[in-house]
Amino acid sequence: IFTAEKVNKQVLNLFLRLFQGDLDAFYARVALKLKDMEFLASLIDALGRAPTTLGILEYIYSSANDLIRLEALEAMRKLKEVDVEFLTQQLRTGSLLLKKSLLSVLILDRQAKDTVLDLLFKISSPWGIMNKLLIENMRIVFDLGFIEAASRINNLSRRRFFWNRELRNRATAILKEWNVS
Repeated sequence: IFTAEKVNKQVLNLFLRLFQGDLDAFYARVALKLKDMEFLASLIDALGRAPTTLGILEYIYSSANDLIRLEALEAMRKLKEVDVEFLTQQLRTGSLLLKKSLLSVLILDRQAKDTVLDLLFKISSPWGIMNKLLIENMRIVFDLGFIEAASRINNLSRRRFFWNRELRNRATAILKEWNVS
């Protein structure tokens, strides 16, 4: 895999079945290849089509740059299982694109939906100091068409005081767009 720099699903499946005890060596080789974006992209693509590769994708996600992280999230979206705890911890990222991709993976898991919505919208914002973050989170949810967030956005549309005006206006606009009141 690493010497020939060619990855395919069958070889990867065979390796994962036969050499489960050698995953530390596999991780070490991946760590050496973290700068090789083309190889990592092909590895992630193969991992997305192979079963039992979630741990490897999480390792790559934790170690790589944002572009590779997006590729890893795309591969995770194809898997049947996701590590909700790992992904919710990553939601605290400052990158809007990463947060959107993380959320698109997390909303596929039914148990994670409420946890994710709480993380995104149960943010204390005295005097509106966190309103930018709340507006950003509303935009992400709106872009993904995650209508289950309507009740949380409705709560934001009812916040009083003048410093919440922009927050209220954005929340109301999203609710009107979704035809929810």
